[in-house]
Amino acid sequence: MATVIRPATMDDVDAIVEMGRRFYPESGYEATAPFCEKQIAGLAIVTMRDGVMLVAEKDGEVVGMACLHVEPFLFNPSVVIAHELVYWI
Repeated sequence: MATVIRPATMDDVDAIVEMGRRFYPESGYEATAPFCEKQIAGLAIVTMRDGVMLVAEKDGEVVGMACLHVEPFLFNPSVVIAHELVYWI
């Protein structure tokens, strides 16, 4: 079966947190602060609502994600831009 990329849903939050747990040590942030499951779940939920939260699903299992924060451009608010927060592929 092919891999499908789709918008994340609330049903994906547990899988997103688990991928975040694996991503975090690779990010280098672990040296600054320990992983916080509640924060990652909240970030996923807020991003689903206000940004772009995509998941990759293969054979019914979520195997990847991309999380983008969307906001007005600092120097010209009429332009909207996206910033990568997390990706796990």
